[in-house]
Amino acid sequence: MTHNTAIFFDIENLIGGYGKALYLDELSLTDIHSAIVDNDVSGIAIQRAYANWSDSRLNTLRADIVELGIEPIQMFGFGKGSHKNASDIHLAIDAMEVLLTKPAIDRFVIVSGDGGFSSLAKRIHEYSKTVIGCAYRRAANQVFEAVCDDFIWLEEPESASEHSRNSASGSGNHNPIVAAYGRKYRRIEPQDSNSVINRGKEILGFLSKSHSSRDALARTGLNISVYKELLSYRMFGFDPIKCGFPKFVDFVRHTVHGSALKLVLKEPSEYRLINREHVIRGFVTVDGVPGASGPHSLDSYFTLLSRIEPRFPVPDLDVLHELASHLVEYRNDVQGIRYAELVEGLAAEFDYGEREIRGVVTCMISAKCFARLPQGVPLSEQRLFLDCSTQSDVIQKIYQGMYQKIEASLGRVDTECLERVLPIWQSVDEPKTYDGDTTSRLR
Repeated sequence: MTHNTAIFFDIENLIGGYGKALYLDELSLTDIHSAIVDNDVSGIAIQRAYANWSDSRLNTLRADIVELGIEPIQMFGFGKGSHKNASDIHLAIDAMEVLLTKPAIDRFVIVSGDGGFSSLAKRIHEYSKTVIGCAYRRAANQVFEAVCDDFIWLEEPESASEHSRNSASGSGNHNPIVAAYGRKYRRIEPQDSNSVINRGKEILGFLSKSHSSRDALARTGLNISVYKELLSYRMFGFDPIKCGFPKFVDFVRHTVHGSALKLVLKEPSEYRLINREHVIRGFVTVDGVPGASGPHSLDSYFTLLSRIEPRFPVPDLDVLHELASHLVEYRNDVQGIRYAELVEGLAAEFDYGEREIRGVVTCMISAKCFARLPQGVPLSEQRLFLDCSTQSDVIQKIYQGMYQKIEASLGRVDTECLERVLPIWQSVDEPKTYDGDTTSRLR
C-alpha cells in the first residue's frame, strides 16, 4: 500500500472552542477517523492533533489518540485570552513542512471547518496536491468548503443535533435549499429501508423542481453533501448502511437511478448532482444502480462493525487465531498490562503490521475479553486483565459482541452472513504452533 495521506486534526474547532467545549463529551476521534476511511481515504502516513493537551478536559480523547496512533501536538496559551491562532498557525506550518519535505504525501486531510485554512488549501493546490476538508456543518466555513477537492461531513454530536433538530426552516440556516425544503417538509421517523429510499427519491424530486436548486443543477451541479443534509433533516438518525449501502455515494447511485438527475464525478472524489441532460466540464457520469445488496450483506456488516463504538475492525482470521492463541498461552504475562504495552509487545513478537495487531486487540476489548480497571477512566490509563482461558473463548466472545452490535443496529442478525464475516467453526481449543521464542516479551 502507498502511504500518501496526512491528517491534521484541529481539536479546538471540533469541540467548539476551549471557552465552552460544548461537544467534548461526545467527541470521538475514532468515529472521525472511520468517517475519513469510509470515504476511500487510505494509506495514512501522518496523523497529528493540535490542542492544549494539558487541559484536563481533553483526557477523554487520550484512548483514541493511543488507539489510532495520532501524534498529539501540544499548544500552550502563554498570553491572555484564546490561543486559537497559535494552533492554526502551527498546523499550517506543519502542513507546509510535510508538503515540502515529504513529496510522497499527495493528499492532505484537514479536520476543521475554519475558514483560515482556505489559504493553506490554495497553496497546497499550487503543488498539485489534493486537499480534503472534514468538519461538522455547524463549524464549516463556506469558503474553505469551496476550495477543497472534497469535503467529508461529520455526524453532529447529539447535543448539537438536538439544538438544530427542527432548524432547517429557521432563519439560522444559511443554505437556501435546505431552508426551502424545511418549510415544506417536516421530520419523520423512517420505518424501514424502503421508507428511507423512498424519502431519498422524494428529495431528489424536490431538488429537480425547486427554484432554490434548479439553477445549480443546470450549471455548476450540486454537491451531494447538500443531499445528505436534506436526508439527515428529513429522517432523524439517517444512516445509509441500515439500507444496505456501505457508503453514502452508493445510496446516491441507487436513489438517482430513474430520476430526473444524475450523479457526476471529478476525480478523485468530488461528486455532484446535475440535471440528466446537462454536462459539466471535467466531470464524468457515474452510472446509477437499480438495487442494493441489503443491510444484511457482507459489505454492510463489515462497514457497520468497523464504525462507531464498540468497534470490531474485522481482523484477518489467521492473525486473530495466532494472537489469541499466544495471549492465552502467556495469559499470566498480560495480566495488568496497558493497551499501548500490549500492542508494542505483540508487535515485537510477530511480523504483523501494527494496524492488524491493533485491530485484533480492539476486537478483544470491544468483546470484553479483557477486564478493564480502574473503570471510568480512558483506555490508555487502564490495565487489562485477560478473561479468557482458551482461544475458542476469545473467538466466541468476539462473535457474540459482533452479534449484539448488529442486532442493536439493524433489529436482527443474519447468522449465516455473520459467520461468513467471522467463521467461528475455524476456532480451535488447542493453541496453534508458534515458531518464535519460547518466552514472551510482552512484559
